[in-house]
Amino acid sequence: MLNSNTISKLRSSIRERRTLRDRGYIYLVGANKVAKKYWSKEPALREFEYGCLLFSHGVKVPRYYGVVGPDSFFLKKFRSNPIENWYLVMERVEGIRYEKINESDIGEFQRGHRRELEKALKLGVHPTSSIDISDCIFDSESKEVFLIDFSHWENGNINEVKLYLERLDQFYNSLRK
Repeated sequence: MLNSNTISKLRSSIRERRTLRDRGYIYLVGANKVAKKYWSKEPALREFEYGCLLFSHGVKVPRYYGVVGPDSFFLKKFRSNPIENWYLVMERVEGIRYEKINESDIGEFQRGHRRELEKALKLGVHPTSSIDISDCIFDSESKEVFLIDFSHWENGNINEVKLYLERLDQFYNSLRK
């Protein structure tokens, strides 16, 4: 849950432009929280809802704390640093992207990625786009894979989930060649 202290830290992060090095739209909100910037409400809420669902069923994803919307027109007049966009506040997960994984960790990454995607698919949800291994973070110390970025996920019927599993098999088979 979000409290006024977290929202105050978000305001400071936006004002000071404290972002992750390679992600200018991810703001640092304290030592263990980040806020992802959105330009509209729907994708922020979608990512929050799917992230919470996956987290509650044991899929390795960041913990999601809440969505902060833009300040109202009335409040903007009284704020020195009004919030202009939508922000999803979540746990900060340490790790690296796929393209930076050591060759020796590729197999561990692929097994973890597949395992977490299959857990999500068993819940009847899946990405709407093609399989994207950049939508995850790999912790090279713990060898864990965390799925991220659920703004393009949807509920699927059994046929859609089966089709996605087939595409997942094809994807991993193509990586082995």
